[in-house]
Amino acid sequence: MKNISRSALLIFLLIAQAPAARADEGDAFSFFDEEAQVVTASRRSQKITESPSAISVITAEDIRLMGARSVAEALNLLPGVDLRFTNQNAFGGGIRGAEQIYANKIVLMIDGRSWTVDFYTAPALDMLPVTLEDISRIEVLRGAGSSLYGSGAIYGVINIITKQAKDAQGAYVNTVAGTQNYYQGSARYGGAAGANTQYRISADALTIGRYAGGATALRTAPGVNARVDHKLKNGALLGFDGSYRRSQTEAFFSSTDLAVAGVKYTAGGFMVNGDFQYKTGQTSEMFHNVLFTTNRAALDVQQSFEPAENNKLLIGADVIQLNVSASQLGGNRKNTTLAGFVEDSHRFENIIINGGMRIDRYPQMPDVISHRTGATYSFNDDHSLRFTWGRAFRNPDLTETYVNSEIDIGIGVQIPINGNTGLKAESAQTYELGYQGRLNSDINMSANMFYTKFKNPIILHAVSYLPAPFDSVPTAVRADNLGRGAQYGAEVEFRAKLSEYLTGLANYTYMGSEILDGVTKRNLGDTTPRHIANAQLRGRFRNGFGANAWVRYRGVSNWDNSTAEPRSNPSATLNVRIGYEFDFYGGKAEAGLAAYNVTNHPVNEMPGYDHSMRRVTADLTYRF
Repeated sequence: MKNISRSALLIFLLIAQAPAARADEGDAFSFFDEEAQVVTASRRSQKITESPSAISVITAEDIRLMGARSVAEALNLLPGVDLRFTNQNAFGGGIRGAEQIYANKIVLMIDGRSWTVDFYTAPALDMLPVTLEDISRIEVLRGAGSSLYGSGAIYGVINIITKQAKDAQGAYVNTVAGTQNYYQGSARYGGAAGANTQYRISADALTIGRYAGGATALRTAPGVNARVDHKLKNGALLGFDGSYRRSQTEAFFSSTDLAVAGVKYTAGGFMVNGDFQYKTGQTSEMFHNVLFTTNRAALDVQQSFEPAENNKLLIGADVIQLNVSASQLGGNRKNTTLAGFVEDSHRFENIIINGGMRIDRYPQMPDVISHRTGATYSFNDDHSLRFTWGRAFRNPDLTETYVNSEIDIGIGVQIPINGNTGLKAESAQTYELGYQGRLNSDINMSANMFYTKFKNPIILHAVSYLPAPFDSVPTAVRADNLGRGAQYGAEVEFRAKLSEYLTGLANYTYMGSEILDGVTKRNLGDTTPRHIANAQLRGRFRNGFGANAWVRYRGVSNWDNSTAEPRSNPSATLNVRIGYEFDFYGGKAEAGLAAYNVTNHPVNEMPGYDHSMRRVTADLTYRF
């Protein structure tokens, strides 16, 4: 750690010799203002200090300046977040514990629409239909979110909010090249068709070689996406978007084609949001070259209004139709879900009382009711204290219910892997106490303590049908509801404007568990690291130079029942980016050099999977 700290300090001392100037508006320092409003916590815009749940924000500027090459990489800067790269088209870990090979206890959304691998409910972070440059901000809600977003939002919600077409005018070109055959390129053009219609269209391509040890595989992923926004005569906004992406890899999915179309209508407090997703592809030879096709249609309607002074009420409903065809799941599977929800808040001077409830109806499953209740007390405009109690759930996905296949447990031995049609929904109740405030004009602080009780977690685990004394030899892998327990922890974060030209960030997360059942403990408790910490220092200077240094520490975790190897080692990684901005032929250009894991310390993301090594990339961006 001492060598890492010295390296980060040396980089900043060298760059800081340049004379400094005022930072431009909209640069990295503006997060003091940009984070003032969030939408994910209550499905409407509100001050972050009035949010009924713990929530953090990463802006597009943050992602660019820190040199992150993916959304998942950038999100690990936030407290409570631990996303792990099991291979280049799957992400494990989770938010606030219960970490698994596939992070299926969080919900990933893009502009309020669910974005998961449908038949095993994992966040599809590898198949985003937008480029990094199309992202405006990412809001991460930590804690129970099912009362607003339904199944899967047990430990958190990630909402990627993209730029409106009016905010993406002009042209943009970006190229990235680096070690281990890392190549990425993107381009975007935004324009207008009259005074009330704007559009943007983007294209990108990515090739990743084996930049890590273990099972990380070669991957290519070209894509294109477009958006059109139109302002109607009545002032309402009508938006259309569409995208296509093709991904080829040597990992779990050898090839995948994805097409998406969406429409959104907003008029005051009324909103209709609909989308259609189509995916087709094939798993790799390791997973028996299974062909699969999924299509998903969703419609979400909500209305917010103020029935009385200081009272804000939101009601809504959604419907989702999912169709999956795969031989591993026994052929064609259909699933239609209906849901209705309500969210209410009332202000009594310095106190805001929040309450929300949602009912989800699933085929062949009992109706599920989730809720969130809480109160926020504002000492003044700069400090607030919050208590939240919420119940969240996750229904068994199609893989856990119907899968019928085989897996290789080593030395060429295949054993069956079976679903379970008798599974119940897993659920959790979270109690949380939080603080959000501005200590002075230059320092923000947030702190949270949480306690989550869960029951009926769905776990794929090895079972044996052999008689004693051979009953320790696994003969199959099966999905079951196993055990109950509790997870608890605390988060604290400071964000500071150190000078007119430097900002800093530091956060720490502690997570613990109380799980009596041995199988559940090994699969959910031991896999979660006790300690995670981040520290970041960022500067921008008059001569166009800027630098970002980020140190991340993650403690040890044990995966002996989930992977081929027993432990994920503790790691401290230093990630650095240096950039230079300059005028070029009437536009703005920037050249950057980024290094992930500068010290090349092997980071054992998942035992038996990836060992992330140093990655050095150079990027060039031109806006005109």
